[in-house]
Amino acid sequence: MKHLFFLPILFISHYFFSQSFDAQKYTYSVMLNEKSDEIRVYANLDFKKLSKEKEFLKLNLVQQIPQSSTGMKITELQLNGIKTDNFRHYQDTISIPIAAQHEKFSIGIKYKGKPKDGLIISTLSNQNKTYFSDHWPNRARYWLASIDSPLDKVKVEFKVYAPKGYQVVSNGALKQQQHFDKFSYFNWETNYDIPTKVMAVGVAKFKSEIYQKRPIKVSGYTFDGDVHHYHKSTEILKWFENKIASYPFQKLANVQSKTRYGGMENAGCIFYNEKSVLSNSEQLIAHEIAHQWFGNSVTEKSFTDLWLSEGFATFLENQYLKDTKGIVAYEKAMLEAQNSIIKFHYRFPKFIMVPSKIEDPNLMLNPYSYQKGAWFLHTLQKEIGEDLFWKIIREFYQEFKFKNVDSNDFKNFVEKESKKDLTPLFELWLYKSELPPFNL
Repeated sequence: MKHLFFLPILFISHYFFSQSFDAQKYTYSVMLNEKSDEIRVYANLDFKKLSKEKEFLKLNLVQQIPQSSTGMKITELQLNGIKTDNFRHYQDTISIPIAAQHEKFSIGIKYKGKPKDGLIISTLSNQNKTYFSDHWPNRARYWLASIDSPLDKVKVEFKVYAPKGYQVVSNGALKQQQHFDKFSYFNWETNYDIPTKVMAVGVAKFKSEIYQKRPIKVSGYTFDGDVHHYHKSTEILKWFENKIASYPFQKLANVQSKTRYGGMENAGCIFYNEKSVLSNSEQLIAHEIAHQWFGNSVTEKSFTDLWLSEGFATFLENQYLKDTKGIVAYEKAMLEAQNSIIKFHYRFPKFIMVPSKIEDPNLMLNPYSYQKGAWFLHTLQKEIGEDLFWKIIREFYQEFKFKNVDSNDFKNFVEKESKKDLTPLFELWLYKSELPPFNL
């Protein structure tokens, strides 16, 4: 759950998503040093070229500039294993010419530096260091060479060399783990495509507990608190599987972290704020688990459609509340959501839920993306009927899992399955600034 509206954040607006290239797999070898915040990375990036012309591949990686102690400095770049100097690294962009004959190719990049953002390196009160990725919306580029866009979904593998005594948790499954005199090696790999915003690496001297081994491994990781704190995730996961579909990822790790958000829904590896262990986190856990289906598997094409992620997660979180705590608790949550929407409307009367464009995705972390999105789905359910609504939600997920969608995709799918013209309803809630009617 990401609530940072009005908080000043450094934002880099360059997105490079080209239909000329299809990323196949990203592999990162990451070396961490307990005595320094400098990291060393070797990135091997596999691509398929979709055009038959010479093209420039543009990757994101924040450059180290003179007189700066942060940023990444490239020490070597290879094209298909052959060293080349034919590239340009400027600000947060690497431009590499790719000849017409290269249908499939790999880019190897060696670089080092201190991340200014994206990988949060900190020290706990007990003097143990922690390393946590924190990528949303486009902050992977601070330490991972990549196409840093929600439209670029790709398999990812992390090979992390961590100081001795530290554990590493990441997306996918743990393929290998080895311990040596001075360091430990962890190899995590996904068998599914995800965008950079939900790629994750967490490194700390964790306490860990396995809550269940099968059918999906569910576990908790903490460095300061009760390792059993996230155990509710097992029954919440079962509720979502019964309501939507089978779980889309290889495991579910619940991790106390240094994320700036209340929770960050990384695919199969949810990061919760450090203070989450101090209070009841059941609704937060439900929200982040909901994202595994909507946000991670089915992903918005653009942050202007963030409600397809956050609105769905808020709606499903409230549905879980209704089924487990009763209708009174649900109605209370919906009325609180309504109040948030109204307050936001009077503060920003011209804002709409799905703007045509947005310069800073952080501005979308507002009550329209979350609470208004949830209220719209509640209203849509009343409009077409509960049974048909849930049938459509399940079929929509199956149709678009591991793909990207926008609001028109959702509208067209619902209209096709319901055989109704829902244009007035979608227009009122998504594209008009006036307040819609709220009917419980």
